[in-house]
Amino acid sequence: MMHYSSETYSTDILIIGSAGAGLRAAIGAVWSARVTILSKGPFGRGGATVMAGADIMLDGKSLSEMGFAGNPSDSRERFFHDIVVEGFELNNQKMVQIYVDEAPNRVRELLEWGMKIDPERAFSRGVITSGAEILRVLRKRAVKGKVEFFEFTMATDLLIEDGRVCGAVGVNVRDGRIIFFKARAVILATGGWHELFAFNTGSDDLTGDGAAMAYRAGARLTNMEMVTFCPNIIIHPPAYRATVLLYNFFTGKLYNAQGNEFLLWQDPEILHIAQTSEWNKLIFSRASWMEIKAGRGSPHGGVYYSLHHIPEVLWKRMERMARWKRGWKFQGKDFTPIIETLRRGDAVEVAPAAHYFEGGLKVMPNAETGVPGLFAAGECSGELFGANRVAAATTEMLVQGALAARSAVDYIHREQTPEPSIRQKRFLEKELTAPLGRQSSIASTEIKQEVQKVAYRTLGPIRHGMELETLKNRIKSWREELRRIGAPKRRMHNRAWIEAMEVRNLLDLIEALCTSALARKESRGVHSRSDFPEMDNRNWLRNVLVQKDGETAVVSTEPILTTSITPEPVKLNFNDALRRAILMEGES
Repeated sequence: MMHYSSETYSTDILIIGSAGAGLRAAIGAVWSARVTILSKGPFGRGGATVMAGADIMLDGKSLSEMGFAGNPSDSRERFFHDIVVEGFELNNQKMVQIYVDEAPNRVRELLEWGMKIDPERAFSRGVITSGAEILRVLRKRAVKGKVEFFEFTMATDLLIEDGRVCGAVGVNVRDGRIIFFKARAVILATGGWHELFAFNTGSDDLTGDGAAMAYRAGARLTNMEMVTFCPNIIIHPPAYRATVLLYNFFTGKLYNAQGNEFLLWQDPEILHIAQTSEWNKLIFSRASWMEIKAGRGSPHGGVYYSLHHIPEVLWKRMERMARWKRGWKFQGKDFTPIIETLRRGDAVEVAPAAHYFEGGLKVMPNAETGVPGLFAAGECSGELFGANRVAAATTEMLVQGALAARSAVDYIHREQTPEPSIRQKRFLEKELTAPLGRQSSIASTEIKQEVQKVAYRTLGPIRHGMELETLKNRIKSWREELRRIGAPKRRMHNRAWIEAMEVRNLLDLIEALCTSALARKESRGVHSRSDFPEMDNRNWLRNVLVQKDGETAVVSTEPILTTSITPEPVKLNFNDALRRAILMEGES
């Protein structure tokens, strides 16, 4: 007979995820409630935030009023307009308004709490710091507020009674303990699902745990087809794979296997915008993908990146810059060998990598998910940035983290929370421990790697309906294989067991993403269908929603939420729609 773990921990508000959104939510709630954070890795040092560059954006006028080199002629209204235009008008405009209005407050408080910025790299709508610095400041503030935390604890499922969230179950990834967390409200701040893709810019703990467990609990996912890919990410040599150094600091030239420089746009104005703003993510990723899919890519699945056009005098100037005093180091790693390779005029192989997820949990503007007691903040939520993100995700996590805290505190003060049942606990423990000791020829690693490869190939910057249908059928067989996965019987340091849980999450998310991509029969923003190459405002200014019903992913649509901007009912081919959006930016 299975040993039933009775280890239970009670709190008021349980926050799942200890990166930017989770820490900011904890800071906002801890003065009014008992707050506990579950961190899959070390507390406040994981997730996407630590990988960020990082720019924090707000309108230029507010930035100027803080004493920085912001654009004083800018306004919140212009910032709002640009975010909606950049999102190809699919944004939830109420959420955009909150983002714009709250951004100055979130930046001011970080500065007051001691955040250090790079004054030489401030720009018209933001300040530059690092993800590590943001986490340092938030972590210090959270500890000061006596936030409780559980490190190396992976949340696996939500506890639901009478349709309400009443906690979650977690597994300590080191010693294998299963812990039941009773909570009056739960805030999901688990970031994206970068690990769904074989090539991505995220940390390896980003397996979409929060979105997947909420999906299984009945929450709706929205616009999951919207995935930003970041171009010019090193794919070879392998020692530097997945680094964003070249994207962040250089403007290189891209070549295909035939030695031809390729650009999506011949228009100099559009090319200039692409090279000097985050529009380059969409434009260059799509251009590179077209070369790769056409068979003109490099041997390792990318294209060639060169800096041969940079004259020696500029190389010497860059070396004298303060940030390179100790060599070409970035995020704790020495890139001198690869920079010297590029300086000699040789090329390296780069490719688009999964970078940011505009889709996610369907939330109301106040961070409610529609499942009572469950809230979501940051990248695991959807609709803020519509079909393309150009504004900062760091601002998103700060604004939404604070908002989710306010909403959760308000909820626990007005609502009663039921007790999680013993029956539910027993069922979940049985499900979680099923792979332990099971004899199987199928390893979780094998399924995970295949899922990642197929996801990257099929759900990359450009998709096609026939490939999506094939993927949809393949998901069914993966689920059958998942039921037969085995892992060593021990619980301590059992990576195969933890990976089996992650595979379950990735299968739920690839199902939702594939279903959404098939449903949206148009090309809009970062979602491009080669079989439906037009952006169709007449029929597809709608959110695509996916909700789990047993073993079935049920898809539906709803109109977008607008406030002050009413999109025109136009129908344009993708290139014209992209050009229109870029040129509309700043017109307000």
